[in-house]
This record gives sequence, structure tokens and C-alpha cells, in this order.
Amino acid sequence: MSHSDMPQDNDSDMDEIEEDESREDMYRHIRYLFVVIQTAIYMLSLHVVNMHQNRVNRYSLARRPKTRDGYDYIHKILKEDPKDFRDIYRMYPDVFLKLCHIIREKQLLADTRYVSIEEMLATFLVIVGQNNRFGYL
Repeated sequence: MSHSDMPQDNDSDMDEIEEDESREDMYRHIRYLFVVIQTAIYMLSLHVVNMHQNRVNRYSLARRPKTRDGYDYIHKILKEDPKDFRDIYRMYPDVFLKLCHIIREKQLLADTRYVSIEEMLATFLVIVGQNNRFGYL
């Protein structure tokens, strides 16, 4: 080995050492970022679970007592004088029942746990049919 080759070997060794240190620094930063990301994901998952539990407890479907008052009222008024029904709902009872049948048949609406299609349609018709002369609500 000549004396002139020594500095080049020394320089290449130094370059390799610096490159190794740089690579180790990069891997250390990557591991740190990985831990930070894992922690953030864990915290987000806890937050989502907490939100879900609060929503389920806050909006329980069993809160409202099930009554048949609206259903009974609609069926009672359907059996009474058709002119009274028409004054309130702007539709004759047989047409009302036919429309309910079509809505149910075409699955445009469905009975819910608490409200029948007849009640939904009657409520809609009263609201839409209101004006200054007939204010029922």
C-alpha cells in the first residue's frame, strides 16, 4: 500500500461511518414517528368507542312509551262522517285509505315502531292543508 492510498481509504471509512450514523438517525426518527402514530390511532379508537357508547346510551329507542293514541284517533275519525274527515284532511276517507295502501305497497313509507303510515299521512295532510282559515295545530 502506498502512502497516497491511505487518505482515500480513511475518507471512505469516514463516509461509511457518517452514512451509518445518518441511517441510524433516520431509523430512530422512523421508530419515534411510528410510536407517535400508534399512540394517536389508539387515542382516536378510544375516542370513537367513547362516542359510540355515549350515543347508544343517550338515544335509546326504549325511551318513548308505545301508545296507540294516534292510531286509534285516525281509525275512529275514518269511521265517522266523511265530510268532517274531508274538512280536516282535505281528502275523503276512501281516497285516504287508498293512498295509504299505495304508499305501503310501493314501499315509499313503512310503519315504524311508534307511528303508522296512516298517522304519518294524516299529519302531513294537516300541516300542508293549513292556512289562515283552517289552523288545526
